[in-house]
Amino acid sequence: MSAAQNITANIGALLKAAHASRADAGTVLTLTDSKGIIQQVRPCSGTTATYEKDKAGNALLGIKLPNGTVVSRPFDKVPAAITFATEVAESNKGNRVLVGGRWVDTDTPAGAKAVELNSSNFKGLGNNPEYTWGKAAKLYSAKSHVGTSACGTAASTFPDTLRNC
Repeated sequence: MSAAQNITANIGALLKAAHASRADAGTVLTLTDSKGIIQQVRPCSGTTATYEKDKAGNALLGIKLPNGTVVSRPFDKVPAAITFATEVAESNKGNRVLVGGRWVDTDTPAGAKAVELNSSNFKGLGNNPEYTWGKAAKLYSAKSHVGTSACGTAASTFPDTLRNC
């Protein structure tokens, strides 16, 4: 299995264990890392995995953001834990539309153009003052893409025990 598949499988096992132990909704999933320290499960930067329940008491995987917002979904509807966590984090930042494997913000000129052309890298994007990114209004280069990659990376997932089982 790949590291991403290991992470998803391990988060699924932790979710099942939380459900079997009748954990309270909102319980943060934890795992002992390779140094023996109990750590919160963080599928991607800025997120924490939680055990949630629907009204019928079924287990849900929750992704909690630093601002306390929790988005949950049945685990069997989660294609990959990293991807789900990244989707939640990027949507919270305003990057709401998936274009060519990247989350883009349609409220920016570059994001709107990317959606219109269905491409995150289009002719006229590079070195064009009409299209800038970030608070400092930096210009895109000719090789740039609008938005943020839709897939998180296994390296951004903690604790490392989730990757290496």
